[in-house]
Amino acid sequence: MTQHFREDVIAAIELLAAQQIQSLFFENGEAEHPSSLLWRPGTNARKRTIFFRVLTIIHELLLSNMQTTKRDLFYMDPTLFRTQQTSNAAIEEVARILNVPRASLNVFGSAKGIVAGNLSFVENGVQVNCTSTATLINPQSVHESFESTAAFMLIVEKDAIFQHLLESGFCDAQNALLVTGKGYPDLKTRLFVHAIASALPLLPVLLLVDADPYGIDIACNYAFGSAKRHCDERVEIPRLQLIGLRPTDLSTLPIAASTRLPLTQRDINKLASLKRQFETQLESTDWIQEIEWMEQQRAKAELECLSSISHDYLVNVYLQGKLDKYLRGVDDETQLSHDSDFAETLQEESQPLFN
Repeated sequence: MTQHFREDVIAAIELLAAQQIQSLFFENGEAEHPSSLLWRPGTNARKRTIFFRVLTIIHELLLSNMQTTKRDLFYMDPTLFRTQQTSNAAIEEVARILNVPRASLNVFGSAKGIVAGNLSFVENGVQVNCTSTATLINPQSVHESFESTAAFMLIVEKDAIFQHLLESGFCDAQNALLVTGKGYPDLKTRLFVHAIASALPLLPVLLLVDADPYGIDIACNYAFGSAKRHCDERVEIPRLQLIGLRPTDLSTLPIAASTRLPLTQRDINKLASLKRQFETQLESTDWIQEIEWMEQQRAKAELECLSSISHDYLVNVYLQGKLDKYLRGVDDETQLSHDSDFAETLQEESQPLFN
């Protein structure tokens, strides 16, 4: 963040604070700028106190040009906040009202995302190479000068699957760049992969998630940006391709019946919410078919269900087939025949020698 922009944010905070303090002196809410009021008479006093406390902390951080994490900010006044969820909500409220990215408030999440494989970049002026070791995506760092000769970038929902791919030698075998946000990605992870995609416009960007409503939601967050975004910070990756685990794949995969799970009411509500939030964006993809399949079949599954076929099925069959389809244009029927034959071979090899 530039010095000039930081000064603008500081000035905006000071103006906001002055307007809200002024409003406290008007019993009927008739302040000089009524439209600027955050609260009307009767608003919970504790809510106002929490907001002003967070606003004060952020103001002090910006004045001193210091940074903190959301967790550390909570511990600056745990008696008032009571839970980190409360302080987090106040931080997001400040960012929303000021219409700036949360990072512009010098408040960051703890390191969550991880990157590994064919990638090098500069972090705070230091060259980092991810080929030999996985690297945390530090929310407080500046990342730039991305370089890679990878065949593709694969974003993985789950850390356990990410680690499995690393241990299987997937990066070297496929010349891949792997990233995980460990579930729902934080803002920094989305900014990081967006920066890679922007710096390397010819690099295919693929996504591997669970075949459930939350997997589709994660896909939408990476591809279209968060539905709750309140600023102009660009994080979306329109060319992202959802390669799996697609719910429609569950109709053809030879997975154990016990790994196909029923949708809960919460899942059903989530699907309806996704169609409302991303209605326009989903029209440009075939993901709506995945949502409709789940609604019709009332079923879902996790990536781990592929292990019910064989331990190596994800790497040796499923992902190989998806890469052939999305990167090399192999049609579904040819791939399905190959997958079935190879799956039978794997299952035969996994059978015990003696009954």
